[in-house]
Amino acid sequence: DSYEWQRGKAMRAKVMILSLLMVTGGFVTQSASASVSWAPNPRWSQVNALAGAGIFQQDLRMFDDTGAKMTDDAGQHGTVYVRTDVHQVTLTYDCTKKQGIGSLPASTCAGSTVQFGVDISGFDLYRVDLTFDGVKQKENDALYLYKNEVADANGVASLVIGVTNRGKFSEGLTIGADDYLGVSVSNCDRTVRNGVTLCDTSDRAGTTDTVGPLNVLFEGAGYYPQVKMLNQDRTPALPNCGGLNWAKDETWDWSVYKRSWFGEYACVYAKSYQVGDWVTIPYQVLDIWGAPMVNQPVDFFHASTPPNCGSLRCKWGPEVAHKYTDKNGYVTFTVQNLNTAAEACANQGYNDDTKETHTCSIGVGFNASTGMSPESQDLFWPQFVNTTE
Repeated sequence: DSYEWQRGKAMRAKVMILSLLMVTGGFVTQSASASVSWAPNPRWSQVNALAGAGIFQQDLRMFDDTGAKMTDDAGQHGTVYVRTDVHQVTLTYDCTKKQGIGSLPASTCAGSTVQFGVDISGFDLYRVDLTFDGVKQKENDALYLYKNEVADANGVASLVIGVTNRGKFSEGLTIGADDYLGVSVSNCDRTVRNGVTLCDTSDRAGTTDTVGPLNVLFEGAGYYPQVKMLNQDRTPALPNCGGLNWAKDETWDWSVYKRSWFGEYACVYAKSYQVGDWVTIPYQVLDIWGAPMVNQPVDFFHASTPPNCGSLRCKWGPEVAHKYTDKNGYVTFTVQNLNTAAEACANQGYNDDTKETHTCSIGVGFNASTGMSPESQDLFWPQFVNTTE
């Protein structure tokens, strides 16, 4: 009897301890949840990737009626291009950023919490290891992983995503082209329990927002060629067009950047020549991360027949229109116009941008291309006039 009583006493004590632990654990969880100070509703302008070697964030030329870049539009910077030999990318939420001029005070959300959600459906965790802030993520059936981050004194919260190959390329155990992650940011807990999102069952339901996904796309070196026109001494133009000293930038004046067929980062230049002149155009071919594309085949194009030259035929001398870039990604094309002054004055040309009809000139478009897709090409629109005097 004494043994059974002692055994029962021990069991009752164990149950009491477990009960206390459960109550205490529940209290801590509720307290921690209640103590979370969530950030204001996030906006697209606040979610970005840190720039770095092999990391390029899309930056489209989209502007509102006031001239402010539309950084709050999901399509303005919806993709981050990451080279496959880069093994770390940092995504940030910066509550001080807003569309237009100026910024919000850091105190708006310093010390507050946001949740990064990562869609891993475009990743194969059999081939690579994935870490969040240095912590390895376990293989499971979940397509979304979540990580809460607290904004620092500057109003910035960051998630560092690491990718490590599990083996060699020949073994199929590396990051691959077209692999992607979708990163979103919310000011509420989107963790799913028992089939229900916690945010939907909290007192914050219906008052929160989620921005994303920001598509983190992995591609190999040489992806997305940028065919850029250079100065005659091969010095580059300005990053945002207008830097050629031998041709006039028309990218902004004619609003060509708004055209759907125009490359995302392309420029367009114009120049007047006298009929019979030679045209020399130096180019540099870079990938989306700014690395020269070496020994890359490039073709040179220009129109010869109406209506691309106006109402008559453009005439050109012999040329080499297929070349390869050198060790710096440089390639230069040269061609001579063979039209006469009489032909130029007989021509009827129409400029769809200025809505003007021209005589005594022959307008034509030049471009160079790798033939790859996607690609962004600078365009050259010279006109050959009967006389430049």
